Amino acid sequence: MQKFYIFIGFMLVATGCAAVLRWTGFVVWANDNPNMAAWVQAIGSIAAIFMAVWAVDRSHALETRRKKIEDFDALTQVLEGVFQLVGGAAKVARKIYDFENLGGHATPSELVEIGIELDAIANALSRVDPLRLNRHEFIEASLVAEMTLRRLKEAVDRVQSQKVSCTLEPFYLQNLANSAANDLEERAKKLAKITENRGTVKVNDQRPK
Repeated sequence: MQKFYIFIGFMLVATGCAAVLRWTGFVVWANDNPNMAAWVQAIGSIAAIFMAVWAVDRSHALETRRKKIEDFDALTQVLEGVFQLVGGAAKVARKIYDFENLGGHATPSELVEIGIELDAIANALSRVDPLRLNRHEFIEASLVAEMTLRRLKEAVDRVQSQKVSCTLEPFYLQNLANSAANDLEERAKKLAKITENRGTVKVNDQRPK
């Protein structure tokens, strides 16, 4: 369609140049031709139609571009949100490990606080729609992070209810938290790299221009 408009533009310019170069003969011909007014009106109508079609096509192209940019930015916000949640999950897991590793065991009040954080982030991750994520790394990370947080919350609840023997399983919560933190930290790093490179690497990650 764009090439068609360019062609029409060249034709109009060429016609204009020819008219200027032969103005004298054109004036004489116009004076001798009683149908000149009708010809001028017809040409003007055709030109108006072409301009109207061009304007509609141009407006549609701009609207399509605007929509693509809005969709790209909206998805970027979703991906950044998943990255923040996975990073937050990794920090809570690391906090549990530090409590258990440095202080022997987390205190009851610390366990309550940790349990609230685990629930909050897990619930936020459960509201993420995997169908909106166009990268498998984000889909996998969000699902694994939620599952890991639920597992950690169950472990914290077991410790609080004293269903875990500190004598028989002294490093139960510590080992579980350390494994979870290591896994989630690696996933968060990958998500951070993808988010930072979004718009510069893969074609489907490039922001529309």
